[in-house]
Amino acid sequence: MKSSLYLVMALLLFISPAFAQQQYVPATIIFPSGDSLAGEMDYRKWDAEPLSVNFRHSGAVTNYSADKLSGFRIHENNETYTSIHTKLDITNETVEYLSSDRPREFAEGHFFYRIMLQGPIQLLLYTDKRMRQHFAIRDQDTVLHLIRESRYISNPESVFNGKLQVLNYFRQQLTLYMGDCKTKTNYDALDYRTDQLTRAILRYTACKLPGTVVEAPKKDKHMRAMFGVMAGGSFNSFKLTGEHMVARNSIKGSVSPTFGMFLDLPLSRRRQQFSLNTELVYDNIKFQSDGKRDKVDVNFNYMSLQVLLRYTYPLGQLRPYINGGMGLMAKVGKGTDIYGREGNYTTTDALGGGRQLTMPIVAGLGVRYQRLNAELRIKPSYAIEDYILLNARTNTMQVLVRYILRQ
Repeated sequence: MKSSLYLVMALLLFISPAFAQQQYVPATIIFPSGDSLAGEMDYRKWDAEPLSVNFRHSGAVTNYSADKLSGFRIHENNETYTSIHTKLDITNETVEYLSSDRPREFAEGHFFYRIMLQGPIQLLLYTDKRMRQHFAIRDQDTVLHLIRESRYISNPESVFNGKLQVLNYFRQQLTLYMGDCKTKTNYDALDYRTDQLTRAILRYTACKLPGTVVEAPKKDKHMRAMFGVMAGGSFNSFKLTGEHMVARNSIKGSVSPTFGMFLDLPLSRRRQQFSLNTELVYDNIKFQSDGKRDKVDVNFNYMSLQVLLRYTYPLGQLRPYINGGMGLMAKVGKGTDIYGREGNYTTTDALGGGRQLTMPIVAGLGVRYQRLNAELRIKPSYAIEDYILLNARTNTMQVLVRYILRQ
């Protein structure tokens, strides 16, 4: 079972670069002169902001670094970036690095900041290669870089001795910047997060410029948690081996229904995105002997909790995906478990009542179109018996339809 799981995980990891092709979407770039040019951009819904972008116009592709543009806009979600020249602290803020007395690391130049809030006062965000976030506020006259940093404390008298202390300088910066207007914002309690900084700017804008329209980018619907229902059919085949008399019988395959619900949690903004999918599913496993020798009649019901890692590659409206993970199947009720030996009118348990818990590998391929998902899934060779002398293995293939109720 471990080797199968490793194979599924390896397939998921190797398919990522295989699908990492360029994806050009409609976009407009803006030059420092103020001129703009419409075309297509290789857009990846970056987790960390890019240092340069590939732009295609009239069939020719040009790479633009941040110092060559004043910004760009992605048409499909109106995501807008602006180029700013600044000096960023990109130090690796870990105990190991900061406790070594190595100097802090800085990068200076032009950087593409994502505009998180549009209006007379903009909230800007740059995420560096170490996934550190750098916020800034820009108005008509100035750009205010909001500073938060961590320092390693080596002082036996300090409560932070041997630990990192977070210095929230941005709170004092905001107090000074917005102090001319009384709002309900407690700047000393603000976290260095998009939602809290956005609320602070909205309140300040409403105070200083009442009636001003402020626009926040719409949340990407593909990055929202998705809840839905699923249903389909299971095609089960069985292999019985061992010294138990049940194993001498030929077992027929079966078809049974399956249904349940799911919650999909996206893990990344990237277009080649990963998500963690949790499913609660009803499964039915049943089989009978072919009647040529003994009577074998088994019918078990299971509730299965399945956790899958999914990799989705969108291509136009259709988004093919592959997923894999583990399931925990719990037997529900007693079910049917009958074995009648040939020529004997008494019956016993065929599988000893069946396993109460079993853990199959789960893997599948599918495609998503808007709210609908169609998937072909397998659960290879998992045990359902509870006898030492009998090895009963089930192979399951499922055809599933998943429908997203909320996203």
